Amino acid sequence: MGDRANGFTLIELLVVMAIVGILVGIAALNVGRLRQPADEAARALNSTLGVARARAISTTSAVKVERLASSKQYTVQTAASCDAKTWTALSGLTFTLPTDVSVSQPTSSWTACFTSRGVLEGAAALPTVTLTDQRAKSRTLTVYAGGALEVK
Repeated sequence: MGDRANGFTLIELLVVMAIVGILVGIAALNVGRLRQPADEAARALNSTLGVARARAISTTSAVKVERLASSKQYTVQTAASCDAKTWTALSGLTFTLPTDVSVSQPTSSWTACFTSRGVLEGAAALPTVTLTDQRAKSRTLTVYAGGALEVK
């Protein structure tokens, strides 16, 4: 027997590195498809509404989240009651939809006003928002009369 050293040849190492590189490339392409913009936006809006409700309860004032027609921005404002004529914007609580997400329902303006007890004012028609991304995937966010939030 010869004095051949144990180990891998350069060719074997290059083949293994090429296979690993191809597998990593395929995985990276598929991970990009896992992002769901409509779901991310619905959950972020859900968080904004939850913070607005908590603020209404903690400050014993009314807090509303509002989107004007054809706008991608949800503003959070506070006043003494939901019937108030003058509202004060709460900076830092504004939520803007990502560019790849649009509001498919409602197309008009949208408002959810939480009273000082955290319940939804004027709950005859529950505020519902349907967000749709560029791949036609959609998520619906509903605000219930008691202040509960649900993303479907």
